[in-house]
Amino acid sequence: MKFLDIQLRGSREVDLNLYGTISEWAELNAKRFSQIIKDLESSHDVVNLRIHSPGGSVFEGLAMFNTIKNSTLIVN
Repeated sequence: MKFLDIQLRGSREVDLNLYGTISEWAELNAKRFSQIIKDLESSHDVVNLRIHSPGGSVFEGLAMFNTIKNSTLIVN
């Protein structure tokens, strides 16, 4: 199962879809999410974020939230 889908919507806008359980040991974790956001910041202005998850670690979720909050991207 894939955990990530990125689709370009324009020259500076991207759709980011995340799938799966959010956990330190899962493919979808705060460290990987932070790197994805950092990579997108260098080439995009707007990210349409959709998270399709049954849940997981509150700590990982908070770290992901803080990544979004501190990002230069406009996150919808």
